[in-house]
This record gives sequence, structure tokens and C-alpha cells, in this order.
Amino acid sequence: MIERIKKLLKQQNIDTYQINVLDKESFQLYFVHEKVETIRKVIFTDISVNLFIHKDGKIGGSKFVLYSTSSDEEIKEKIKEASTKALSTLNEPHELVKGDKPLEFISEPFIKGKELKEVAEEIATTIFNTPKSNKNATLNATEIFINKYVNHIVNSNNLDKCETFYTGMIETIPTFNKKDESVEIYAQKNFNTFDKDELTKYIQEQLFEVEARANATKEELPSKLAVVLRSEEIASILRNYQYDLSYSSLYAHANMLKKGDRIQNEDAPNKITLSVCGNIKGCSLSSNFDEDGSEYKDRTIIKDGEVVSFYGPNRFAQYLKEENTGNLKICKLEPGNLTKDDLNGKVYLECLQFSGIQSDILNNYVGGEVRLAIYHKDGKAIPVTGFSISAKLSDVLNTIRLSKEITHDPVYCGPKFALFDGFTIL
Repeated sequence: MIERIKKLLKQQNIDTYQINVLDKESFQLYFVHEKVETIRKVIFTDISVNLFIHKDGKIGGSKFVLYSTSSDEEIKEKIKEASTKALSTLNEPHELVKGDKPLEFISEPFIKGKELKEVAEEIATTIFNTPKSNKNATLNATEIFINKYVNHIVNSNNLDKCETFYTGMIETIPTFNKKDESVEIYAQKNFNTFDKDELTKYIQEQLFEVEARANATKEELPSKLAVVLRSEEIASILRNYQYDLSYSSLYAHANMLKKGDRIQNEDAPNKITLSVCGNIKGCSLSSNFDEDGSEYKDRTIIKDGEVVSFYGPNRFAQYLKEENTGNLKICKLEPGNLTKDDLNGKVYLECLQFSGIQSDILNNYVGGEVRLAIYHKDGKAIPVTGFSISAKLSDVLNTIRLSKEITHDPVYCGPKFALFDGFTIL
């Protein structure tokens, strides 16, 4: 297919292009309660072509999608349409990523020597063998996806890179059955490694949360409380800094921060050290190169609370005459030394579920509506709901204490939780 596309591009005098081909094989299990209802094997190919037109010292690009069944006539028509669009989106010139010889990267599978089907079945066994502390807390539905990808990128600048990698996803609907009602929550876990103990702990956490959600009440809370946020909210806050310190933000003059700026005071209890990375074991969006074919070069952008660097992909690196680090996606936050035991006897809110947390560097704000939290007071853990938290972002970052325990999300590696002072409870 790649050779066909290259031939048809040449026929229409397109000499600058990039072709991305992604092959996916997926084994999927669908359960209702603990009974498998559907078994599915999926194989498909995604093909995209990005062609470029040079005119008057500028370059314009346009992307289109193809299928493995696309005919030559269909491809020719797509090329004509994209060529017209490219002329209407002219930008400053840049070169595509260079290559010198074909390169291939192969990641290790989840369990060496086992097929996707066997891995899915072993994960299912682990999930349904998880001990339950309350018989009323169950998994109403479970879906397991184990995927193998082959990502192939070629371009007109002699680039030819191929990568084989594996990911998995588990979707569950934990349910708690009360006398007059059932309460459900939705949970999703993405991964590229398989650890039985870690998966068992995750399922237990989801069963605990749905029970807490079923028993949560509206309580009179103090107007000021220490707050514990989990990795999902920590990552959401950090993404603001990740974008602000990107080459694309810098080029567009949209960034707030510059090198040497501090996001925390010198006396903050835990100083933030944040890196952007391409490949971290456990983060399911890990890879060796980005969508342009640039090999990733990890970059620390904040060290001990101070901005030290920017990062970004090929095009904007050329515009700014900076090093091409690739379009790094994963935030890596260095852990602290806070443990769950350190929280014993403290009064605080452990926020478990948000309708969505908002964080804004420009307006110096962080907050959101909390759907479920555990109010820790006088040795009791009380499930509560129906309130919001709000604070100045700079104030709470100066109080942050990061956990020693780390976790992995698709684009986050770092402390599993963090303790903040300075939030107002609304």
C-alpha cells in the first residue's frame, strides 16, 4: 500500500509527503457480571497521508485518510483535494524529519510467550478472583481489550521507521446494591504492563469507591481543609505547564512562563520537578518516536519549582532553532516522601471523584465540583458529596506534599496522591 501511494503521489508531482500506517490486532472480552457474553478479535489498518506543497517560499500541508481497500482512483482523487487545500494553508517552510536507513523498534509483550487471547483471559481471572469486602459491591460489566500495534512511518526525506508495541484497557462498571437502589460508577484503566497484585488492588479500590458513593451524604464541612488529590487531578494540573512550556506555545507567544520563572517559592515543602518523556514502562501511550517520526528525547522542563527548559516537535523546533525533542506526551513528576501513614490523625478531605477539575495558569486558579470524597476526622472516614473546592493555584502549589508511592496513567508517571493546604470548601 505504501508503494502504491508513493507511486500515485509521484504521478501528481508531489515530492514532499509523509505516510503513516497503523496496523492493529485486538482481542476483546465482554462480561456481564462474571459471565463472558462476547469474544471478539479485531484486525484493522489506519492509513493517513500528509502531503506538502511549496509555493513562494512557503509550505502548505494537508492530511487525508485512506483504507486498505482504497482503489487507485480513490487515492488520486484524495491527492487532488489535499493539494488544493494545502495551497490555502501556507506556513513558514520546514523540513520533514530526516532518515538514513530503516529502523525498527519492538516492545516486549505483556507476558512473554503468550498470545493476546491468553493475556486477556489471565487478566479476567485476576479481576474476578479479587477478594470483595462487601458482597453488595460487584462488577456489573467488565470489558477487556488487549492490543498489538505496528506503527510504520515513511516520508520523502528518506525516513522509514516501524514500531511494534502493546497496550491494554479495562473498562468496568462497579455497582453497589442497596435495598431500594443500585449505584454505579464507571472506571477505566489503561496499561502496557501486567502486574496481578497491582490489578487486584485497583479493582478493590473501585469496589470501595462505589460503596462509598452509595453511602455518601452531604455534610457541613469547614470552609478551609487540607485536601488530598489523586494522580488524575495532579496530571490535569500539570498539563497546563506541559502546554505552556511547549515550542508551539512559545512560537505563538501564548506562553505565560519563561526560563528562570518559579512556579513555587523556595521554601515549598516539596519542590516540583517535572519532565516530559516519550517512553515510560507502565504508561500506555509510550512509544519510541512521535507522529512525525522524530525519536523522543526526554526533557526536564521544571526543576525544583523553576522553569529550566522548553520542548517540542520537528516543525516548531526548526522555527525556533531549538533541539527537536519530539512531541513528548508523558508527564513525569518526581515523587516526594509522603505516605498514607503520615496522614493518620489528620483532618482532611480525600477527593476521589470530580465532575472535572479546572486549572488555569493565567487566572491563577484551581478548583472543581467534587462528586465523592472521604472526610477524615477523629479517626472516622465519612463518604461525602455535594461540594466544590477552590484556590489560587500558586498558593496550593506552595504547600504541596507529594506521595512516595507512584502510579502510571496513559500520559502520567508520578505520585499517586498529593496533600495540599489552602483550598476553600464551597
